[in-house]
Amino acid sequence: MLFALHSLASPALALLRHLPEGAKLPDDAAHPWPSLLRALTERMNARDEEVLLTLALARRPSRVEALAAASGLTTAAIKESLTLLCSIALVEPVGERWRCPRYIASAARRLLPERLHGVLPTALLQRFAGFYLRTGQQIEKNWASIDDGAMARLGLRYAVAAGDGRMALQGGLHGGLLKTAEELGAWRAIRDDLTLALSVPGEDLEQEELARSCLLLAKSSTRIGDHTTTGPALVRALPHAHASANQKMSREIHTQLARHLLLTGSSRRSLEHLRAALRGAERDGDTEARSDLLGMCGAVHLQAGRLTKAQQDFESSLALALALNDPRRAASRRAGLGGVLMYRGRLRDAEVQLRMAAEEAREIKDAAGLTSRLLNVSLVLALRGDVRGAMSSVSEAASEMPAGHPRLESRLLSLRGNLRRLAGDLAGAANDLDESLDAAAVAGDRDALVEIWGAQGHWHRSAGNFEQASELFSRAVDEHSEEREDSMLAAREADLWHAKAWQAASLFLQDGAAYLPQLIEATDALELCRGRIPEEPFRARYLTCAIQCLESQLLAANLNGVAPLAQLYRIEELIAENERDTELADTGSPELRALNSWALLLCARKEDSLQAAERAELDAGLCGLATVAGRARVLRGESHQEWNGQARLLAQLLEFASSETPPPSDRETGAIPLHGPRAR
Repeated sequence: MLFALHSLASPALALLRHLPEGAKLPDDAAHPWPSLLRALTERMNARDEEVLLTLALARRPSRVEALAAASGLTTAAIKESLTLLCSIALVEPVGERWRCPRYIASAARRLLPERLHGVLPTALLQRFAGFYLRTGQQIEKNWASIDDGAMARLGLRYAVAAGDGRMALQGGLHGGLLKTAEELGAWRAIRDDLTLALSVPGEDLEQEELARSCLLLAKSSTRIGDHTTTGPALVRALPHAHASANQKMSREIHTQLARHLLLTGSSRRSLEHLRAALRGAERDGDTEARSDLLGMCGAVHLQAGRLTKAQQDFESSLALALALNDPRRAASRRAGLGGVLMYRGRLRDAEVQLRMAAEEAREIKDAAGLTSRLLNVSLVLALRGDVRGAMSSVSEAASEMPAGHPRLESRLLSLRGNLRRLAGDLAGAANDLDESLDAAAVAGDRDALVEIWGAQGHWHRSAGNFEQASELFSRAVDEHSEEREDSMLAAREADLWHAKAWQAASLFLQDGAAYLPQLIEATDALELCRGRIPEEPFRARYLTCAIQCLESQLLAANLNGVAPLAQLYRIEELIAENERDTELADTGSPELRALNSWALLLCARKEDSLQAAERAELDAGLCGLATVAGRARVLRGESHQEWNGQARLLAQLLEFASSETPPPSDRETGAIPLHGPRAR
């Protein structure tokens, strides 16, 4: 027994001094507290035990006023009992508050409810919750931070512990002071509190209140980038809104759910909710909502490649905006029509429309709209081959971009990162793309993440990290939404196979012909991808894939030591087509001219190759394509820049080709076949 007592913690030894005479000593050394407490209660009356139980249920040190509100006893009675309990070491003061040590509180919660008939722990917790919620509401509303709402938040936690759904929901709404919390931007606290409040079931809760709470939970989750909470919260809100017959709230939830699904790549399900919201707006005669919803429908159709439907929706939305005399909405819808023109391949017309929409946004001081329009202009200029113009538009957008728009920030950083890569600033591009990835994650934009992985793949390919480039392109392909039109997926797959072609060529120079089958596979796959991309209206996308096909075939020719005559003819045809294409900027087609120089060199036409390389370097420099200019320098016989990994590999390939003796025929060696319209 003595050994057992000495093995007890020191607090237990302190309590032994207060046991009444003749009290039985505890013999359960591992868990002595209930036994000690049972013996000590012989010196207490029922009121003292009730005060002890109340303090044992408290979640933090409590004032006498809080204990009185929870127990229903007077403050004088509370103070008298606390004096006794403190004298026998069952409670202790903490400044002006009181607390019950954890080991005593645990024992009290187990033992005292059996002894105090009519004293219910749940009721005590509910009264605690009510006290703190009332106190929180009485506090001055001009909070400096969410910490000023600590009383109401504490009331929530008491209500949850009591299992009181109605009171918990009131606590989740910060005791009626949620608007103040929103103004402070305390979105994480709002998310945490509403999640806790909605975890308590309550059959008597009002459906409209539940719907509103779920909607606020989704809103706060979106603000902090917790998109795994947003979707389920909106799905949970919808039936409550329908049950409450609040049509306006139902429409808002449908709209928010559509936006969330669109960002996560589920455009078909998004369209279903948009149509449901649109029916509600038409029934209620809400013209503003109809204009916005039609604009969103147009955006969904545009992403899926349904250009006629997209144009119809944008035009209808624009007509409603003009009828409302709403210049902000009208500018947004005009920008949507510019996007349709861009997808149709009418790049010059798209640029005109987007610049008009940008000026309209500037006039009405719509910073977010102006930034978005300028980024669209940059995208059109990049598709036309005007890299310098695109960078200028992105720089202007960066100067106009407002704070608090992660999706817009992600688009800007991604575009700027890719343009910086083309301009040869790999360090700046890497920083932009990393930051863009963070912003896209906060925005919950799946398509943006896929775009950024692709841009990072291009970065690694330019740097000569072909294995990393292949991995990133593969991730972009795997995560590409199946609901987008197929030519975009084909373009992503082409990026993957193009990186694999360069990777195979690099490995060939290191380890020999064992990697020839990989180059054969990549070359064949690129041809299949090119066949899936229509030349009209996706001329820019088609041209990019055609260039990738030709590069892969020239890699094969370089390694086999054969003259790529069919590829040379095809390159010359594409250059001539580009010169006649009124949609492209007057860039001189530097990428194609660099390929032309390479093909001419492999065909032993060195003087012609030198002229083509000089023209390619000049044109690439004029439009800001440092990556292409670097490869042209290598084709001219100049040294490559350290950052330009593709130029470095090209120099090695040319050195390999010049050091090799002409090989036997393809039939004798099994050399890589050269594909192309004329080769077949």
